[in-house]
Amino acid sequence: MISDHEVEITELPIRTWTQNYKETVMESLLHGSEKTPSLINDYKEYHTDTTVRFVASMSEANLAKAEAEGLHRHFKLQTSYATTSMTLYDSNGCLRMYATVEEILREFFTLRLTFYGKRKDYLSGV
Repeated sequence: MISDHEVEITELPIRTWTQNYKETVMESLLHGSEKTPSLINDYKEYHTDTTVRFVASMSEANLAKAEAEGLHRHFKLQTSYATTSMTLYDSNGCLRMYATVEEILREFFTLRLTFYGKRKDYLSGV
């Protein structure tokens, strides 16, 4: 929140493009629909080629309602993805299917620790 009636959005969900978010979410919140009233009064865009920045203006009552619901949910800033097919390249560069996220992290930590050792040895030698 920037103030009592403005909200700043600087990050979008994974796989969401700025233009699509503007057209689907921000416009629907601005204009509303037959079933839901408009929830924001106006929004401005201050994007660059590498950053996203929307500033949405809304009434204090609507802002309180959005906070009660949760700003992430209200502005549709959350997505979820299934982790049923986790296929990644392993430390040897071969494709491997992982059963859990923890299994991926264990392999990564082991490999990363090895490289920390190599880096320490190199810096010690210099």
